[in-house]
Amino acid sequence: MRFEQAKSLTSDEFHRLAAGLKPETRMFIDGELVEARSGGTFETINPADGTVLATVPSAEQEDVDRAVAAARRAFFPAPGRGSSPGPGWRCSTASPT
Repeated sequence: MRFEQAKSLTSDEFHRLAAGLKPETRMFIDGELVEARSGGTFETINPADGTVLATVPSAEQEDVDRAVAAARRAFFPAPGRGSSPGPGWRCSTASPT
């Protein structure tokens, strides 16, 4: 939908269309969308009205460890794979320490 079309929607039309949207709720780890390894989930709640916004994965230690390991591989390549930081540094304002 183009911006000009969206501006002409009534409130009811907007809410009807918005209700049909399905947001991505999986975690993005190591270039993949994944569920929590444990299969656990929890509901995120809209603080304004108490409604459930989405059910999302409940990351536990194993999931965090996978994400951190993937980030380290992206930002700090292993010896022999080149001496410069990985491609993630092109998007970062931080410097390796």
